[in-house]
Formats: sequence, structure tokens, C-alpha cells
Amino acid sequence: MKQRYEFIRNYKSQIIPGFKSFEETLKWLSEKVDIIEIPLSSFTNFFLESQKFNAINAITNNNLHLSSEDFEFIAYKLLSTSKNEAYNEKLEDEKFVYILFELRTRYVISNSAKLQLEIVIQQGIGQYDYENNTEYLLYYISCIDRLKNKEY
Repeated sequence: MKQRYEFIRNYKSQIIPGFKSFEETLKWLSEKVDIIEIPLSSFTNFFLESQKFNAINAITNNNLHLSSEDFEFIAYKLLSTSKNEAYNEKLEDEKFVYILFELRTRYVISNSAKLQLEIVIQQGIGQYDYENNTEYLLYYISCIDRLKNKEY
């Protein structure tokens, strides 16, 4: 509990509440890295089913209570360009860096932990979560802290 209050005390004043739309997030992402949209068939069925399960149970779905039938996923991959070098250099066994968005819940997953943290932070936080110190605020602040401390 103590860490929760310290996180909130240390970071909340730095946050300006407000969600970014998917279009705003995509514009920001496109300026930051070189991406192309890829079909969901680029992933295995097992991976996609796992992501549906994760999105159902994600903190971003806590208040919406959407089921997997309600989801709308869209995927992107980072191109092999010098602009993307910082993200592509840690690939190891992966073929490419991907970003998978679920549009209704704001759930996002990437095989680049740094990029995922940056996207979550860029998406913003709602006024309700900000004012009521919700679990989502704590998650959001933990993303800021992990990025600041290079814990990715």
C-alpha cells in the first residue's frame, strides 16, 4: 500500500488527464517509428486467442466488460529502418516488432516492452481514473515509472 501512495504522490502532479483517440495514437506512433498495418493472419490462432483472453481480463476492460466477440483488433509491424533501430535491435527470436491494438478497450500489446510502455503513456488516462486514484491510475503511473527507470 505504501508504494501505491508514493507512486501517486510522486507522479500524479505530472499527469494531465485525457484520453487520446486511436487516430491520435496512430498519428503519434507513425511519427515516432516506421510502421505498416499487417493482417491478423500474421499471427498464429493460438496467439490471437491468447490476446483475446488477455484483453477480456485487461485493466482497460474492467469497466466495459466486453467479450471477445466485441473486440476489434488491428496490428502493425515496425519496418527495418534506421528510425526503428532502437526497437528492432532487441528482437532475438522474433521475426519483427509488432503492436496489436484492441480498439474498444484500448488494450495494447507489443513484443517491444519499451514501445508498449510508450504507447500506454501516450494513450493517456481518463479524468475519472485520475480523480479517483483507480487501479488504472496506478497501472498508468507504473508504466511511467518503468519507462523512466528503463525497466523494459
